[in-house]
Amino acid sequence: FVTAILAKFRAIYPTSMIYNVSWRCNAKCVMCNNWLRPYPNDLKTAEVEEAFKNRLFSKVSNLGLSGGEPFLRGDLPKIVALAAKHMPRLKKVTINTNGFATKRILKLMVPILETCKEHDILLGVRTSIDGLGKIHEKIRGVPNALEKCMETFEGLKELKKEYFFNYGIAYT
Repeated sequence: FVTAILAKFRAIYPTSMIYNVSWRCNAKCVMCNNWLRPYPNDLKTAEVEEAFKNRLFSKVSNLGLSGGEPFLRGDLPKIVALAAKHMPRLKKVTINTNGFATKRILKLMVPILETCKEHDILLGVRTSIDGLGKIHEKIRGVPNALEKCMETFEGLKELKKEYFFNYGIAYT
């Protein structure tokens, strides 16, 4: 009620934001058709920074990074750093992943975790698991899908020994 009244007199800035950093994906999920369409034109890092600088996002405290598969972007750590730089109220970043590119995910996680630690931002990572064994493989259209997710999950568990963040499982 209060927000509705205030909105008549001044802009109400968002406090939560979900940003699909890329529509590219390394899965062929039955519930999604991103993999059917080419997406060669993700925003460049400079374009992301230009957007994040906009005062519209100055009150964002909770940022979700999704996609496609966010970890296909090699500049994902830079995107997190830009959010930390330009969103002064940012307290939590959550990244959703299918967990298929374990080595890449774990490599990119380290600079992301360093940025979050430096800026006192809680990081959450969610690996999507939609069923056990062949069920998950069928839903995601990727051979050995569950095994790949579990390898990523175990890698995150190891990173947890060095860094404070939360991780878990999500499903569609």
